[in-house]
Amino acid sequence: MGSNRLNKRALTTLKGSGAMDSIGDRNKLYNLIDPVLKKAEQTQERTESQIQDLFSDDLSEQNGIDFHGKAEEDFDILANEWSSLGFYLESHPIEGKREEVRKMCGLFISELEEATHKQRVAGMLMHLNVRQGRHGRYAFATLDDSTSRLEISVWSEAFDTYRSVLKKGQIIVVEGVIEKDSYSGDKNNPSYKMVAERILSFDQARKEFIKFIKISVNKDFKEVDYLTSQLREMSSNGSGSPVVISYSGDKARADIELPKELTVNVDDASYRSLESICGKGNVDLVYYARPHIH
Repeated sequence: MGSNRLNKRALTTLKGSGAMDSIGDRNKLYNLIDPVLKKAEQTQERTESQIQDLFSDDLSEQNGIDFHGKAEEDFDILANEWSSLGFYLESHPIEGKREEVRKMCGLFISELEEATHKQRVAGMLMHLNVRQGRHGRYAFATLDDSTSRLEISVWSEAFDTYRSVLKKGQIIVVEGVIEKDSYSGDKNNPSYKMVAERILSFDQARKEFIKFIKISVNKDFKEVDYLTSQLREMSSNGSGSPVVISYSGDKARADIELPKELTVNVDDASYRSLESICGKGNVDLVYYARPHIH
């Protein structure tokens, strides 16, 4: 069966949905799509031409296909689950960011209470209902952080400003005033709603709210040169978050702030890269202490 019947897009969707998990690891299977499709086309062409192949027809021995090798390209499991199924099967995308959300926002959705000051929440945009009004387009959104859900009203001015950030399935950060939802019938367990004033992508929020990136090393750390080269590659030339090296030796400790040109715009890829060099738990994103916004 060639790519005219089963193409890369269809196979990616099948892998992303988890339908082929019984065959093998999604990451490795994704990297096999191109060589396997190429081999299938060659086999089909050879069959139709009625030319007998004198060599081995073992799929794994031809065209350099390695079914057991290391995956060359990362397969984003959560993103592909969302695009294939419309929901997350493996886990909630915010699960790996719970500690960071706590530092960034102060509270999870389940902990929110009515207040007159602005509050900040982070969660995955589950639903987005866009409507047309007399004063322009507006939207009602549902945010989910795995602890609970929050209904958010995005009126026309905010919608026009932040519409590019409102992408279903993505983690966003919203600031606004929390109110009780008067349509909630359960008085003992009231639900809340928010009127959005600011909406940021998670990486935009990181850039704005991270005070500095703290990297902890000790006297046994051997990757100083490699860490330095990686920081230079990640450098945003002063527009990102400052980096502080926290050194711990036998007789002394010191926190060393790196030059301003060695700032880093934190995203998932750069964070994983730093952790792979310095070890898990040695890269700390230090946020400004702002449990709520005055």
